[in-house]
Parts: sequence; structure tokens; C-alpha cells
Amino acid sequence: MDDQNLTAAVLDALNAYHDLEALEAVQLASLQITRHLRRGLAVSSLMAAHATGLAVRRLVDQALAQLDRDQPAAADLLRLRFRQGRLVRELTDERRIGISTFYERQHKALAALATIVAEMEAQAGTASASRRRALMALLPPPTYRELVGCEEHLTFLAQTLTSSLSRPGYPLAITGLGGLGKTSLAREALVHWLAEHQPAIERILWATVAQGDGPAGLPEGRRERYALDQVLSQLGEQLDEPVNALPGNEQRLRLLAGRLAWEPSVVVIDNVETPDEVSLALTIANVLAPVAQLLITSRHRIDQTNVQPVELRELGVEDALRLMHLEAQRLRIEPLDDSTGREFYRHIGGNPLALKLVVAQTGYLPASHVLEGLHKREPSMHRLFAHVYDTSWQLLSERAQQILLGLVLLPPAGATWTGLRVAAESGGDRCDDTALAGAVDELAALSLLQVSPALDPVYSLHRLTYRFLERKLKLLEEENEE
Repeated sequence: MDDQNLTAAVLDALNAYHDLEALEAVQLASLQITRHLRRGLAVSSLMAAHATGLAVRRLVDQALAQLDRDQPAAADLLRLRFRQGRLVRELTDERRIGISTFYERQHKALAALATIVAEMEAQAGTASASRRRALMALLPPPTYRELVGCEEHLTFLAQTLTSSLSRPGYPLAITGLGGLGKTSLAREALVHWLAEHQPAIERILWATVAQGDGPAGLPEGRRERYALDQVLSQLGEQLDEPVNALPGNEQRLRLLAGRLAWEPSVVVIDNVETPDEVSLALTIANVLAPVAQLLITSRHRIDQTNVQPVELRELGVEDALRLMHLEAQRLRIEPLDDSTGREFYRHIGGNPLALKLVVAQTGYLPASHVLEGLHKREPSMHRLFAHVYDTSWQLLSERAQQILLGLVLLPPAGATWTGLRVAAESGGDRCDDTALAGAVDELAALSLLQVSPALDPVYSLHRLTYRFLERKLKLLEEENEE
């Protein structure tokens, strides 16, 4: 907004100063400083609908207070004219000046006030950018360089998250088969929302359900309880609240809800894979949804009337071809021509993870050889991934295989180099940094290890890779027993 338009916008806000509904529609309502002031307002439920109008009024008051310090006469003129509603004729008579002189002084006062608003907006922009960076730092690192085929989902999620700011809405649930990119979509939706909409939120909490039976010997009926324990523990740690000191999960949930009620937040429960885990996610949502926006990712469709579903499906052929091209670029291998890419799509479909894995294999094998293996496998997603992972496994060196088995102990959120080394050595193969780096290069080149694009990268495994390694370890144990 240029100086002239900002001065006009300030005048509009002054003219509507006593009309909260009108203030909701003025241009100053869209400023970052207004959104910042709105977050700091403590308003009753009766006035919540006018929170933006109240924030604009507060902006005007603060700007006038600052103007009063430097130009008290100009601030006094604007207060009398607009806040007190005095008539121009009254003010010109009191000051014994002509109308043209009055309007000249008013124009200068408005320009000075607009300059102050511009300075406040610039300061808010700096603070807002810093806050966005801080919020993005709370998200898991990306495992992708570009998300393909999700534009409609990103738009819907951003709109829904924005509408939830005035009052948290129903939980959102991103569902779909393994490998479709549910976690990536959840992360990218929040990044897109923060960058494009600059929402007035204070926190993003991200809890990942770690699959497995929990501590050794845990009874069947307690596994769901253990999963709930770990999710609440993660949320409590991020809020710096001692939830583990409380005796039960009901008390822990109440503590979390009480804390979140004071600061607009988004809570992500990621990697919900079993029906029991869906139940625990809904247990959390029932308590936290009134005070925070919940976002759940799950392999299981959640058929609840109070849950907004976002169902991920396989990529269409054009998006699949684009993804395969991007993967070839990332891996610095020869890209597939469209005809070969379409053949891959005919055998694999549009599962992004499967496409990434087979494209990576073409860096080691002729595309025709990879296609031949796909042609022979049984037509089911389970068999597809079993075949694809087995093929990638065979392409690894023995050292890289041993290290990959150790990485089954990587935490779901991933780890930096130090944590990667600890997990890798759990496979029983101690190696120096050079040997580990060589194995990491092999694993990353076959898309078996996800490496975040950062100066200090985070190394992680896809959920289906964990499942493959667990199956491989079980087979190895059975072979040793024989």
C-alpha cells in the first residue's frame, strides 16, 4: 500500500472508529499489525465476532498515542474530529481558522499518522517473519523437495485451518494407503498456510505414533494405552508441561487442554496405522478439539461425523510422470522417457513411494529389467512393495545392508548424524564416518533412506521401510534358528 492509499485507509478507519462492524471491512483490518494486535486481545465471547474491529481500533489508538508524543496538536485535532465526533465548524470556530486551513492541518495529521502505521506494520512484518520461522522449526524436516499433485488438498486444508482460528473446528483427518504421502501433505499444508495466510497461531504440536508392541511383554489389551501414553508424553514435552507426573491419561489430557485454551494452536497426530490407534487419536481429539485444531494422518479411513476427511488417492498419470522426472533429477540419473514412464505407471499405479523406489533402481539396472520384474509380481500393493523393497535390498552392498538393518532403531522423527551412527552400529557393524557415509550414499541413492535437504540433515525412514526391515529381521532370525 503506497503512502496515499495508506493515508486514505487511515481516514476510513477513523471515520468508522465507533462502528466495529464497519471496522471489520476497512483496509487496515488486513494488515499484519492488526492480526498481531488481534492475537493479544482478551475479549469476551459476546465480543469475539468483533475481534478484528477491536484490533483496528487498538491500532488507531496506539498510533495516535505515538503521534501525541511528537505532534500533540496533530493528535489532538484527530481525536477531537474522529474519536469525539466534533463538527468541523465547531473546531474551526474554536481555533479561529478557515475551513481550508483546517483541512490542510487535518491532511498533514493524517499523513503523519499513516507514517506511524507504516512503521508499525514494518515492525510487525519483521516479527511475523521471525514467528513463522519459529513455527516452521517445530515441524518435522521435509523428506521431499517438491510435493506433486496436492494443490487442491493444500487449498482446502489452508481454508479449513484459517476458518478454525475464530473457533476450533472438527478434527481434520488425512487418510490413505501407505506411501501416498500423508505426512508430507500434513507438513506442506502447514508450511503453505503459514507462508500464505500468516495465521494468528502461537504453537504447532507434532506427535508421531511409533508402531510396535511397546515394552517387552506388554499385554495385548495395554498396547493402545501405551500408544496413548507416548503421544501425550510428546505433547507434554513440547508444551513443557509435566504430564508424565500425573497418574492417568484423563488428567494429562485435561492439563494439555487447559494449556492450549490460552494460545491458538494446531496439534498433529501423525502415523495412526491401526484401528486401536484411530481410537486413541479420537480420544485425544474429543478433549483437545474444542481448544485446538487437530490434524490426524492415518492409513485407516475415519468414518466419524465430527471429523473432516481428506482422502489421498494415487497420482494421475501426468503427475506420476512429473514425479518420476523430478526424482531422476534429484538422484542425477538418466530420466525415463514418457513411453517408459507410462509403462511403469501401468504396472505400479500412482503410489509416490513406489514410483520413487523404482526410479531409483533405474540408476543401477536397465529400465527394461526393472519393468520385467514388475511384470512378474502378483497384482497387489502388498506384493508390489515386497518385490520393490526386495529388489532394492539386493542392489545394496553387504555393508549397506547391515547398516540398514540397524536403522530400524531410528526414531520415527529421524535423527542427525550422531543418532544415525548409534542406530547403524546397533546392527553389530562398527564403522568409521567414511564407511558410514558410503553406506548412507547407497541407501539414499536407492531412496531407502530419506535425507532432509538442509545443512545439518535429518536422516529418517519411511513407515513402509520400517515394516520391510522388521520382516527382514524376522526372516534372518528364523534362518539363524534353523
